[in-house]
Amino acid sequence: MQIIFKEILKQSGYDFVYDKTVLQNVKPISLHVTNATIEDALIACFSGLPLTYQIKDKIVVVKAKEKGIFDVITNFFANIDIRGRVTDEKGMGLAGATVRIKNDLKKTTTTDANGFFFLKGVDEQALLTIGYVGYQTKELKANENLSAIRLELSNSTLDNVQVIGYGTTTRRLNTGNVSTVKAEVLEQQPVSQPLLALEGLVPGLFIQQSSGLPGAPVKVQMRGTNSMQSGTYPLYIIDGVPFNGAPVADQNTGATGFGGQANGGSDPLNLINPTDIESIDVLKDADATSIYGSRGANGVILITTKKGKSGKARLNFNAYSGVGKVTRMLPTLSTSEYLAIRRQAFANDNITPTAANAPDLLQWKPDQNTDYQKMLIGGTSHLTDINSSISGGDQLTTFLLSGTFHNETTVMPGDSRYRRGSVNMKVNHTSADGRLKVDLSTIYAKDNNLIYGSDFTGSSVTYPNNYPLYDANGQLYWGSGISNPLAEVRKYLKTATDNLILNAAISYKILPDLQIKTSLGHNGIGFDQKMIIPGDAYDPAYRAPATGMYSINNTKSYIAEPQLDYNVAIKKGKLSATLGGTWQYTQYNQPLYVIGRGFASKSLMENHASASTIFINQSASAEYKYLSVFGRLNYTWDGKYILNGTFRRDGSSRFGPDKRFGNFGSVGAGWIFSEESVIKNSKWLSYGKLRGSYGIVGNDQIGNYKYQNTYGSSDFPYGTASGYVPSGVANEQLHWESTYKLEAGLDLGFLNNKLLLNSAIFRNRSGNLLAAYPLSPQSGFASYTANIDAMIQNTGFELEIKANPIAQKDFSWNTSFNISFYKNKLLAFPDLLTSTYANAYVIGQPLSLIALYHSTGFTNGQATVQDANNDGVISRGLMANGLGDYIIAGSNDPKYYGGLSNSISYKKFQLDFLFNFVKQKKYGITSFPGLLSNQYRDVLNSQFTPSTQSSSASYNSYVNYYLTSDAAFADASFIRLKNVSISYTLPDRWKKAMGMANCRLYIRGQNLLTITNYKGFDPETNITPGRVNNPFISPLSTPTMPSLKTFTAGIQFSY
Repeated sequence: MQIIFKEILKQSGYDFVYDKTVLQNVKPISLHVTNATIEDALIACFSGLPLTYQIKDKIVVVKAKEKGIFDVITNFFANIDIRGRVTDEKGMGLAGATVRIKNDLKKTTTTDANGFFFLKGVDEQALLTIGYVGYQTKELKANENLSAIRLELSNSTLDNVQVIGYGTTTRRLNTGNVSTVKAEVLEQQPVSQPLLALEGLVPGLFIQQSSGLPGAPVKVQMRGTNSMQSGTYPLYIIDGVPFNGAPVADQNTGATGFGGQANGGSDPLNLINPTDIESIDVLKDADATSIYGSRGANGVILITTKKGKSGKARLNFNAYSGVGKVTRMLPTLSTSEYLAIRRQAFANDNITPTAANAPDLLQWKPDQNTDYQKMLIGGTSHLTDINSSISGGDQLTTFLLSGTFHNETTVMPGDSRYRRGSVNMKVNHTSADGRLKVDLSTIYAKDNNLIYGSDFTGSSVTYPNNYPLYDANGQLYWGSGISNPLAEVRKYLKTATDNLILNAAISYKILPDLQIKTSLGHNGIGFDQKMIIPGDAYDPAYRAPATGMYSINNTKSYIAEPQLDYNVAIKKGKLSATLGGTWQYTQYNQPLYVIGRGFASKSLMENHASASTIFINQSASAEYKYLSVFGRLNYTWDGKYILNGTFRRDGSSRFGPDKRFGNFGSVGAGWIFSEESVIKNSKWLSYGKLRGSYGIVGNDQIGNYKYQNTYGSSDFPYGTASGYVPSGVANEQLHWESTYKLEAGLDLGFLNNKLLLNSAIFRNRSGNLLAAYPLSPQSGFASYTANIDAMIQNTGFELEIKANPIAQKDFSWNTSFNISFYKNKLLAFPDLLTSTYANAYVIGQPLSLIALYHSTGFTNGQATVQDANNDGVISRGLMANGLGDYIIAGSNDPKYYGGLSNSISYKKFQLDFLFNFVKQKKYGITSFPGLLSNQYRDVLNSQFTPSTQSSSASYNSYVNYYLTSDAAFADASFIRLKNVSISYTLPDRWKKAMGMANCRLYIRGQNLLTITNYKGFDPETNITPGRVNNPFISPLSTPTMPSLKTFTAGIQFSY
């Protein structure tokens, strides 16, 4: 009809006004008239159609013809009742699919538990539209018996299922900001920690590897720092069970720990096998996180593991093995260069070298040139990963059982290694009528990490090249006060961790639209740590006894979450409602913390009972209780207008009796404007959505019992009983830290969604900050935990572009780019200048600001700095707060970061690669010339006067001015080829001959190329030490083990 209207307009000048909906049920017609008037043409055009028209001037107004009594009677007998069943691509019934009559708001329903539906009194000429999350919408003509209507999975990423808090949605209909990474992306990287596979892939998620040693913690920060001191860890949920992402030794805040772990700590997420993961969903804004209330301030990361699929049993096997090396060694002085500087330094100091003050000049061999970097960190690490699983089942019950073994050594000498084994089991059952569903999940993992007590990376560049390892008698050399590196190898740390995650989810469909669900979960982590320092690791001259340190920590958490879900079609929309509650109980226990000395044999040192003297023997325990109620209401109208609201009331045992409960919530809205009639048929814009959200979330990441007076055990007895000493001051007014999140987003799809653009701008503000509040020394305590009247703001912009430029049978190309900008600042702190934080923070500046002198160069071989406040005195303190000459040189936060990934396939070959990049500044590397330690080659051009004395004016200027000036602060930005994977899938005839369902060979590389101006080992892992209320720390951290360049080869097949 529209074509005919356009032709009449063209020939006669008469235009048509009409509602497009009145033409949707009009059958196509053919019209042929010659030399006719406009009236004759219109009579011929509308003859026999359910339309009428009226001419006003040169406008033809078209309307639906009003039905007479005869039409009503005819239509009554023409109406039919429709029955059918909606199934997935495998023929399984889909419960909750929406079935409606096109252009009839009153004729809408949803399928029951088995996918069946019924519609009464439907026009036999009507069209049905059937939709379900993650599937293509289907449209078909009405029929009395439609039998099975099979929906197909949507090929568009917009319709992929996204896991959200207590439910699922799609990217198309989501009003919140959620990024999803699927298993096929995670599997491209040979990493033992799943979060490392997300680096450079998720906008707004900054991930930083803390060390190249296996088992090391991973820094995870989502959209900046929201708290001064009370935790920045996101909330992790694994198969519905909360998982504490803090290093295991830090989870019990009342426990005593010991340092010296070379990799910086034990990350519990190392216990989660990446190959067991089906998807990782990252929830960022208030709309996505507020349903988790007090735990959502730092974002939420949902990890969903794989489950079995119906069909015959399938065996899957995946194994790879490879090697790793340090990518970059630092240039240091040769022996001759080092000795020349030492001689010059003695001359400058007017000191005569002796065997005592200059063994390197007078006792050690001048021609010995040992490369200690090569010796201590120049080895080759070996890694092997083997994963096998079996899965299968029928339409009602599916199962999966998988097992993994991972072994990884280090590049350091000796037998240090990391091993992990895990088992994952899932059983999913649906009753024959589809109303009852039971999901059971078990994950058990255990790892062992044998590593040295220190990271040798820093010391590898400080040993003089002519330092002798052995004396004339063949024994370890101990002269000059430098610890022998071979003795350091004798010290080791052994850590054993085990983790058990249990989850049982039971749901029952009470009514077609109403479902009740209960989720029960358990998470238990055990942590057994031993630090062994044998007597022969010390200089024999000191006769130090062998020492052992032992610690056991256990964390057990139990959770129960009942939930009601209601989904109903209302006219052209769908209403979804969720109401639930959470009860969680967590117990922290340290049954053992012992330091023992004096062992009869080195072989007995791993048993603390063998110590002749127990120096410390103590224990600790704590409890954490959590109770809440939550709800969500979502309404989608006509597939284009979406409104979402959430509410949660949380109670935490970490606050006083009158302050335990807090209210959190959000509202989000979305408008899919590409569904509007004026845009819907656009040739270039295939999808467009505006969305926004605002809400409040919270944070309770403080220690337990901070609202109470606490006591600890004393080393001094009280009579015959153990003594106790006050350890904490009560604060009954302690309450929630709150973060207010505001976001707006624009999502666009072009060229039938071959090009997708997602952008977001956000602002997060945190108040009632939980931090240490100073006390008078007379109280006996330095501080107590309180809510500080200050506000932190994080603002930022995120952009993600995904494209599928080529999609052919034998050749395809997918590419993705993301970049995130954010800025953190202290927005308000009314009493800052009179508080102890005056030398730590500045209003309007980042929390992680770097306060340094401004370097003015050198004078007479000594470093000089600017008198920034012009008071005639060089003094420490923040000039911005009127306290000294420190300027703000920058911050530890990156300015922006992101990644570029590509996946190219040609026939049986596939190439995947990922670049990630970070714009940042960090402390650089530097050395002072003349000391009894090797130096970086830069000292050959140093303007310092070489000196052997730490009391010299030159050295004092190095320590007091140069190291604390912006001269030591350097650009550490980088672009890194993070991952490359090349795979080949065997031809079908080969697989068939071997009885395989699939077989793929692959080679992978990690950290293959780094483009940077940073002169240290690695711009990523050389993390500047954190600070709390003290900007006057030594800025140069000891270099940590850099990320390794690894190459692996593997095979993946299934039967």
